Amino acid sequence: MKSPVGFIGLGLMGRPMAANLLKAGYDVTVWNRTASRADELLAQGAKRAASPRDVAAASEVVFTIVSDPPALESVLWGEAGVFAGLRRGSVLVDSSTVSPALERRAAAAAAAQGAEFLEAPVTGGTWGAEKGELVFMVGGEAETLKRVEAVLGAMGKRWFHLGPYGAGQTVKLAMNLLLALEVEAFAEALALVTRAGLPGERLFEVMQTSMGRSGSISKGR
Repeated sequence: MKSPVGFIGLGLMGRPMAANLLKAGYDVTVWNRTASRADELLAQGAKRAASPRDVAAASEVVFTIVSDPPALESVLWGEAGVFAGLRRGSVLVDSSTVSPALERRAAAAAAAQGAEFLEAPVTGGTWGAEKGELVFMVGGEAETLKRVEAVLGAMGKRWFHLGPYGAGQTVKLAMNLLLALEVEAFAEALALVTRAGLPGERLFEVMQTSMGRSGSISKGR
């Protein structure tokens, strides 16, 4: 029997991730700050919780993927946050992009309640989230990862166990740095072309044809 899964954060990444869990046959309880974003998932069989605390109380595995560190702190440590309802023996998995230090704080708080924790930020973009082909960069205990591999497999194509708490976010931040450099280089290349009086669209056409599926800017992350 599949573990009941909670999902907090139903933005561009979270909503398709939760939808793939439903498609895989998981019992999914969801919460989002803007409640209407859950409507599509409710129609697919998800259950709506009144708060992050209620999601945690109903779930053996709880996923969070929210916009920034303050949002994560709110859903975890708020008055009706995850840690107010987290079950002993459950697993909390954070897929937000935040600092390694914040993930270590969350891991310590989960352990204090007899629960386990993993950080698992993702790469693959919205396309990967919709197709169930995300890549998870995992920090935490290997045994905890084994417990949730089937759940990750419903949303992603691969996961890397990178080390202790903080390792996953460190690699995700490094990936973001590489992407930022690519974007900056593309902006400079576009400026070079347009200053020469050429349409910028022609550069993009040539790039797409030349890079194909291997071009990370055209592919996205």
